[in-house]
Amino acid sequence: MPVPKGKVPRQVREREMLAVARRAFARHGFDEASMDDIAEAAGVSKPMLYNYFESKGGLFYACVREEAGKLFDAVRSAAAAPDLPPNERLWRGFHAFFAWIDDNRDGWRVVYLEATRSAAVEAGGSWARARMAEILGGLLAENAVADGISRGMRTHIESLAHMLTWATMAAADYWLDHADEPPDLQAVRLMNFCWVGFERMLDGHLWLPSGI
Repeated sequence: MPVPKGKVPRQVREREMLAVARRAFARHGFDEASMDDIAEAAGVSKPMLYNYFESKGGLFYACVREEAGKLFDAVRSAAAAPDLPPNERLWRGFHAFFAWIDDNRDGWRVVYLEATRSAAVEAGGSWARARMAEILGGLLAENAVADGISRGMRTHIESLAHMLTWATMAAADYWLDHADEPPDLQAVRLMNFCWVGFERMLDGHLWLPSGI
């Protein structure tokens, strides 16, 4: 069905508004980003903006879903190689994570904002953080089971995945303030931070305080 002359298709218009909103949220934060400014920069009316996304929170959440989806797809795709050893799969996931951020700084700032300040979208919990923990938890669990980790040790995987998620986000946040460093260096640091301990856990070794 042909689009009437001068009429922008809904999907195109939506992508344009999301691109403008992403920049606004990344540069000004959720509270300071203005719906008036976003509408003006996108070349639409403020009522149209609300018609598409219902609220400022809805617009922000749409940005998060779009950007986080791209990031998680990149990580999953890079790590989807079951024939590789666990450390190589995790390395590839971290490498893809930082490579994506290197190409999408504004996108990451929006994802990080939602992951650390979920009240902004009144969600009662961070969708981005939960999805990241799910992906990392899946990698850890698959690798642990494949390496023959005991059932008792498997109970730690979910908790470790959330810890690793926070560490990964913190590493990315640090990197934004040290942009002169290469993305690969961040992935190497994170790998050394988490894998040395996790590898020993796969072998059944645990550190415990004295007396336990």
